[in-house]
Amino acid sequence: MEMTIRMPDRYNVMSEEEMTYTNGGAAADVITVASAAVSVIAGVYAVYSTIWGITGARNWVAANKGGELIPTVEKAIDEGVDYATSSLGNLIQSCVALMGMTTVWPITAIALITA
Repeated sequence: MEMTIRMPDRYNVMSEEEMTYTNGGAAADVITVASAAVSVIAGVYAVYSTIWGITGARNWVAANKGGELIPTVEKAIDEGVDYATSSLGNLIQSCVALMGMTTVWPITAIALITA
């Protein structure tokens, strides 16, 4: 059995320079690395915001215990909205924290119940 590679009749070997033009160069690698870095940063920020939200909510519940349920919930919503609307950064962090807290709702519930 003979091991040979058979190429088409009009096959032409490309140089390294020509391969750069056909592959698009290294721009795709830079975009991939940048995208991965942004994903890691966003993930770290999401985890940080979730922990920040759970800690803040737990501290707020501990400081405002003992009242009736409905007025306490209304006060919590009012203070949360006031904080979130005070600046764009607060709004973004509050939204990310709220999404994270609802994603890990069992942990959030335990943290608030035991406050």
